[in-house]
Amino acid sequence: SHGLDRALSTIGDRWSLLVVAALMRGDLRYGELAEELGDAGDGPGIAPNVLAARLRMLESAMLINAEPYQEKPRRVRYSLTSDGRKLAAVLGSLEAWGAREVHPEAHQVHSVCGTTLEWRTWCPKCESIGELPGTTPAAVPGAAVGGAPLGAPRQVWV
Repeated sequence: SHGLDRALSTIGDRWSLLVVAALMRGDLRYGELAEELGDAGDGPGIAPNVLAARLRMLESAMLINAEPYQEKPRRVRYSLTSDGRKLAAVLGSLEAWGAREVHPEAHQVHSVCGTTLEWRTWCPKCESIGELPGTTPAAVPGAAVGGAPLGAPRQVWV
């Protein structure tokens, strides 16, 4: 899929995904991000030059904002853009999948009834859940990089 190729070429490394995941919980400063990623699971934390490079790349891809909060020395606070929040939603699914691989009992549940949530296709035009045969990103009229038009199928937790 060309969309998957684009996504992976934009954010396809571990640190970029972990930066976005850290920002899912709220705006962070450089030091806070470094601390958050200091214990990123297996191996050592992120090196300062790698973090700086990933932040520049994510900002140029318009997935994060760098908002100055001090001019001298220049210091910024990082946050997710609208596209970054869309990516974060997908990462939530990936994170849930990974957690199940490590802890099979781990799963996301519906806050109202406690039922385990499942990942399904949702059509906002028809307001229906389920597989839509023959639907691919290329088959969606007017589909554009960075988002699908109104009425295009999307994935949701149900």
